[in-house]
Parts: sequence; C-alpha cells; structure tokens
Amino acid sequence: MLELFSSLGPNFPNYHFIAPNGFYSCACSNIDNDKYQMFVCGDNKHKWFIIDLNNMEAMLTGIQRIQSKLKGLIETQLQKLGLNYSDLILIGHSQGSILALYLTYYVLPQCGATIAYAGTLPINKIPSLHPITQLNSTPVILVHGKKDGIIPYTESVQTNLIIKELGGNSQVVILDNDDHGITESGLDVINQFLNKV
Repeated sequence: MLELFSSLGPNFPNYHFIAPNGFYSCACSNIDNDKYQMFVCGDNKHKWFIIDLNNMEAMLTGIQRIQSKLKGLIETQLQKLGLNYSDLILIGHSQGSILALYLTYYVLPQCGATIAYAGTLPINKIPSLHPITQLNSTPVILVHGKKDGIIPYTESVQTNLIIKELGGNSQVVILDNDDHGITESGLDVINQFLNKV
C-alpha cells in the first residue's frame, strides 16, 4: 500500500504515510485456532480478516479481533508525531477499506477524513453489531471500479446511501473502466479529495 501511495507524497509534503501490514499471513490455514480459513495469496501478503460478504458475522468477528490492536497502533503513531485524531486520514483498499470505514464509525473519534477504495461497510446489517442512528461527520470518499469482480461497486454505492441517510458526510466516485486495483484515475480522485480536506 505504501508503494502505491508514494505518488501522493510529493503533493502532500507535510503528511506522514504509515501503511501497516495486516496482522495475519495469507499462507496461514487458520488464525488463533479458530474455524475460519484464510486463502493463500502468495508470498509476503497479509490480511486483516476474512472477507465474506455472505457471512457478515464471521467478517465482524475478524474485525473485532484486531480493532483494539489497530487502535493502539494508530494512537501510538499520533502521539509519536504530536498529532490528534482530527489530523488523521484513514486510507484503505479492499480489506483496508472495510476496516477504515469500521474504525471511522464504530471505534475512533471523528477523524480528519477517510478514503475507502474498493470496499464496503454493511452499516446496520450485522445483527450482533449495535445499530447506529447518527454517524459522525468525518469526510468520507468511497472510490470503486465499476468492473470490480471481487467486491461489486454497488457495495460502495449502497454504503454511501446509508452513510448519507444516517447524517454522515460522504461521497462516492465510480470509475467506469477500473477493476479492483488502484489506478492512476483512482489516485487522481484521492489527490483531489485530499486537497479539499
């Protein structure tokens, strides 16, 4: 992720880009001896949790398992840099996008902004998760390729509608010719968004 966003650095010289790996290696057949299986995705790849849009409870379990560790990592970095949550911009792709949105609305105080690329957040669609009636006003942009074959772009469209219905501050940009990956056109959208927040 950090390599992909290296092109943002020259435009934002006062920003600190921190891109932690997911806590679990994809090569693992199980995590913490639980029943969930990770898929093998090659050397040096890491995941945060298992994505299964048909089993939101399992996905939520994976997210909740790491949320306090990740919040601690964020707080350590903010303290080290002398920054506040209002200075924090979360950027996530795919799993990272789901996690960034979850942290934005369920875990962290209001942040500076959140960029969710090719992800989703099933707000109020997971029975065991307390329902949200009002979202904080963190500026959020959802960016998604229309040809995404992993997480359909309609997930970002639906997430944006729900965020707006609950009083959140969001927008969605669908890139007609893009798939699941981050592209130059996607980086252009991110650049424009960061210049406004």
